[in-house]
This record gives sequence, C-alpha cells and structure tokens, in this order.
Amino acid sequence: EKSEEDAIIQHVINYPAALERPFVVSDKGTRLCRPIQAIFEIVGAKPKSPWQTEKGVPVL
Repeated sequence: EKSEEDAIIQHVINYPAALERPFVVSDKGTRLCRPIQAIFEIVGAKPKSPWQTEKGVPVL
C-alpha cells in the first residue's frame, strides 16, 4: 500500500507542472500560490533576501 507521501511523489512524476502551482496550507487557510509572491500572504512571513524563483527571477 502506498503512503500519502508516495502518492504525492507519483503525482508530481506524472504531472510535473503541479510543482509550478503549489498549494500552501497554514493556520490562515489553504491557497494556490500563483504567483509565487502569494505564499507570503498565507504564511505571514517573507524569506531572507535575496530570493529568486526556480527560474532565477528575483522576487525580493
């Protein structure tokens, strides 16, 4: 029987674009974090600067 983690990994293998559209869950709720800056709203914090997307685009 597959674990939940195994199922998530298999989903990402089957649908790699899923990594580009992350859902983030926090005490403030669940949100589709596109654009990537939406993550800051739901987690209530910003990372240390400088910060870039996976494609090297500056965010902060």
